[in-house]
Formats: sequence, structure tokens, C-alpha cells
Amino acid sequence: MNTSHAAATVINAQPPLTEANTDLDKRTHLQYRLSCIFGAKDHALEQKFGLMDQDAPKTPKELVERIKSGMFTYTEEERADDETTWAFCNPYRGLRWRDPSLKEDRPGYNEAYKELKKTKLKVADSIAIKDPAVALEELYAWETSS
Repeated sequence: MNTSHAAATVINAQPPLTEANTDLDKRTHLQYRLSCIFGAKDHALEQKFGLMDQDAPKTPKELVERIKSGMFTYTEEERADDETTWAFCNPYRGLRWRDPSLKEDRPGYNEAYKELKKTKLKVADSIAIKDPAVALEELYAWETSS
């Protein structure tokens, strides 16, 4: 039985607050929110540094339009003419659907990601140590910061 989907569902489920609303419940909720905010901020960094591709075309017409307009790049430019990169079952293999004018900046992303993780750790420390109401304010401040 494949349980990977079930495990992912459990990981992404928000823990419920109990009626007792204990300190542990509050901290668990804050940790969940921290994880969600971190994911959103990481996604924004990936977009900012050109690491996000566009969705693949969904119709034959869209495919032709995207190719005609040049809105794609090759996965590996040096292998673009290599017949082994072409696959009958996946004709998109070797293509990335993205604006070629957007350049990837992996080093810039890596530096920004390190800073993002440092800030996440500071907020996580607050959640673990400080009063949950104070930690919530710090979480809100981090969520609204750029």
C-alpha cells in the first residue's frame, strides 16, 4: 500500500486547537503557521530569483503559441540537438516552459534562503520560549515583512 500521499496529507493538516486551548496547543498552532509562512516566503524567493518555471502548455494550440513566441528554454542547451533527450512518451522532455529573458540566480537565491532560515529559526525560538501571545505578534510581524 502506498502511504506517501496519506503522510503528506497529515503533515500539511493544521493541528486543531482543543477546547482546553493549552499552552502546547497554542505553540503547535504557531509552529504550523510558521511553517506555512516560511513556505510562502520561500516560494516568493524562488520567483524573485528566476527559479520558477511556468506551467506546461495544456492544449495543442497553446503548445504551438508558446513555441512560436519563444516562451521556453532547453533543460540543457548543449544537449538540445541530442536525440536521446527526445522521448516519444514525453515530447516535452528537454524543454522548460519559461520566459528566456528571466535568468536564474541560484547564488542569489541561496544567500536569501540562508537569511530566510535564520529569521525562521529566531521566530521558532520565540514560539518555543516566549509567551504564545508574544510569539504570535512576532509571527505576524515576520509574515508582513518583505
